[in-house]
Amino acid sequence: MPAAKIIALGAKNVVIKGGKGLTSQEAIDLFYDGEEFMLLKSPKIEGNHNHGAGCTFAAAVTAGLANDLSAKEAVIKAKDFVYCGIEEGFALNQFIGPVWHGAYSRR
Repeated sequence: MPAAKIIALGAKNVVIKGGKGLTSQEAIDLFYDGEEFMLLKSPKIEGNHNHGAGCTFAAAVTAGLANDLSAKEAVIKAKDFVYCGIEEGFALNQFIGPVWHGAYSRR
């Protein structure tokens, strides 16, 4: 398993993202801390209002860690933050739109 190999290289935690590239109706991510594998699932949101989702996820994890959340808690909260942002994303042009970072705080 790739996550275990990454831990073996010295990482303390691993997140493997899955999203719009998956054929399921869920966006499934994997968190591994070297002891426990945890699947994080949310309904997949169809559409093109997801520009910046990966960068937003990374920034949200970083913010969670900076605010003293555990890695697991930070990843869970970041997934929820990005889900809300995609759910309320908007059309920037006829092709794509960004996630809306203010969506989580409105919920």
